[in-house]
Amino acid sequence: MFHPRARTMLLLSLPALIIGVASSLVLIAAMKVASVFQQFLWQRLPASIGIGL
Repeated sequence: MFHPRARTMLLLSLPALIIGVASSLVLIAAMKVASVFQQFLWQRLPASIGIGL
Protein backbone atom coordinates (compact mmCIF):
# COMPACT_ATOMS: atom_id res chain seq x y z
CA MET A 1 0.00 0.00 0.00
CA PHE A 2 2.65 2.53 1.04
CA HIS A 3 5.96 3.08 -0.67
CA PRO A 4 8.76 1.36 1.32
CA ARG A 5 10.35 4.71 2.15
CA ALA A 6 7.02 6.11 3.34
CA ARG A 7 6.54 3.10 5.59
CA THR A 8 10.02 3.59 7.06
CA MET A 9 9.38 7.27 7.64
CA LEU A 10 6.08 6.54 9.36
CA LEU A 11 7.73 3.98 11.61
CA LEU A 12 10.54 6.39 12.51
CA SER A 13 8.13 9.24 13.21
CA LEU A 14 6.70 7.48 16.27
CA PRO A 15 9.96 7.42 18.28
CA ALA A 16 10.59 11.01 17.20
CA LEU A 17 7.18 12.04 18.49
CA ILE A 18 7.76 10.27 21.81
CA ILE A 19 11.19 11.89 22.20
CA GLY A 20 9.73 15.31 21.39
CA VAL A 21 6.95 15.00 23.96
CA ALA A 22 9.37 13.72 26.61
CA SER A 23 11.77 16.59 25.89
CA SER A 24 9.03 19.16 26.28
CA LEU A 25 7.93 17.64 29.59
CA VAL A 26 11.52 17.71 30.87
CA LEU A 27 11.79 21.36 29.82
CA ILE A 28 8.57 22.26 31.63
CA ALA A 29 9.81 20.51 34.79
CA ALA A 30 13.16 22.31 34.57
CA MET A 31 11.39 25.65 34.22
CA LYS A 32 9.28 24.93 37.33
CA VAL A 33 12.41 24.02 39.34
CA ALA A 34 14.17 27.16 38.10
CA SER A 35 11.18 29.29 39.12
CA VAL A 36 11.21 27.89 42.65
CA PHE A 37 14.98 28.35 42.88
CA GLN A 38 14.70 31.94 41.62
CA GLN A 39 12.02 32.76 44.18
CA PHE A 40 14.22 31.33 46.94
CA LEU A 41 17.30 33.29 45.83
CA TRP A 42 15.59 36.64 45.30
CA GLN A 43 12.91 36.69 48.02
CA ARG A 44 13.33 34.20 50.84
CA LEU A 45 17.12 34.17 51.18
CA PRO A 46 17.59 37.96 51.47
CA ALA A 47 14.67 38.20 53.90
CA SER A 48 16.06 35.41 56.07
CA ILE A 49 19.50 37.02 56.40
CA GLY A 50 18.10 40.54 56.83
CA ILE A 51 19.22 42.26 53.64
CA GLY A 52 15.79 42.69 52.04
CA LEU A 53 14.25 46.05 51.33
